[in-house]
Amino acid sequence: MANGTVTKIRRQQNGPWFSVSVDYHHKPKKVEMARNVILATGIKDILPDTPGIRENWGKGIYWCPWCDGHEHADQPLGLLGPLHKLAGMVRDMRTLNTDVVAFINGTDNNTMRNLADKEYPGWEEYLEQHNVTIEKRTITRIERVIKDSDEESKRRYKRGSKDNECGDKCSNRPSVPEFDLFDVHFSQGTPIRRAAFLAIFPTRQTSNIGAEAGVILVGGNPRLSIDNHTMMTNVPGIYAVGDASSYGATSIPFAMFSGKRAAISVHSSTLP
Repeated sequence: MANGTVTKIRRQQNGPWFSVSVDYHHKPKKVEMARNVILATGIKDILPDTPGIRENWGKGIYWCPWCDGHEHADQPLGLLGPLHKLAGMVRDMRTLNTDVVAFINGTDNNTMRNLADKEYPGWEEYLEQHNVTIEKRTITRIERVIKDSDEESKRRYKRGSKDNECGDKCSNRPSVPEFDLFDVHFSQGTPIRRAAFLAIFPTRQTSNIGAEAGVILVGGNPRLSIDNHTMMTNVPGIYAVGDASSYGATSIPFAMFSGKRAAISVHSSTLP
């Protein structure tokens, strides 16, 4: 095992080998030889510059309702994303939260409405059916009011929250709830308070070495195209695992599973 940065992968003209250029930082650069390469390079979230989003990313502002939604179930929720993505976001979390405000941050225009009509026909009626409020103002900052470690603030919040009216009979109550509180400020008008946010922002590949080696990128947020059974890309001998791959999952258990599947495929390919 070595700690270095791979800068280039190139297949040798004669035979199945790859030359892998590596920058070892405090050591001389080297070119290593490999019969197989597994790319576990990951993806990177492209977060907006709005103050408060990056600081609270993963701390009350999350993107996966299946990973973090349960901890914020039945709390006042905000959606952060463009207009044409709202219906899909509501579909994913509608069994968890009923008090929902969608912050579309000035994206209500003909282009976005046309995209919404194509992606989710009848989206306006769907949002109305689930009592989703659409907030069209431009966000200037998101301010944290309560952090989950603030025990006294959490007690005050829980005592005054409508979410506790059903007491212990709440079937969707989180087993280990998290309590955050934010004020959303706008270029004009009064702020809106939310307990948590579900966000959808674009992503990109963390590294370009896969694409530069000839691996095909697929999808709107490009992923390295793979065969789901072997994790091999379109380039024989190059595999991709984790959320950099096109498999469609982004969790730690999946990353572990895909790494094991790729390792088995690599080993099997080397057997006589």
